[in-house]
Amino acid sequence: MDLPKGVEMSIGAISGLFVFSFAFLAVNAQSELTTARKAALSEASALKDTYFAAQGLEVQECDRVRQELASYTHSVVDVEWSAMRKGRADQGTVRRLDALRSRVYRITSSDTDVKAAKAEVSQRLRDVYVARRERLAEKDAAVPMP
Repeated sequence: MDLPKGVEMSIGAISGLFVFSFAFLAVNAQSELTTARKAALSEASALKDTYFAAQGLEVQECDRVRQELASYTHSVVDVEWSAMRKGRADQGTVRRLDALRSRVYRITSSDTDVKAAKAEVSQRLRDVYVARRERLAEKDAAVPMP
């Protein structure tokens, strides 16, 4: 069946617009996913750095800091990511991180190496907070509706 020339041109234009819109949405979705991945990887890297920085603490404190880091990490993955799907952060998860920061703050020692390790752990925890903030800022990222 032959269509009038104007109808063929209209169908072509609408089809082209649809393909262009779909391509734009696909590129935007990929960009959002890449940004979210970078934020999660940044936080994971900061957690790893904190874990290794704890090596210089006294054995008991090192073990406790590492346990609390693992607990926070599990809470992020098991609880907070689900909460982020609903558009919010999990207060219990951030309380875990705050408790860890308080624990590190209360570490006392006359040993110079332990003091240096405490300072390093504190700095790495600041990096975790920054990365967490970046990850949470991405919680609102979504693929736009067509």
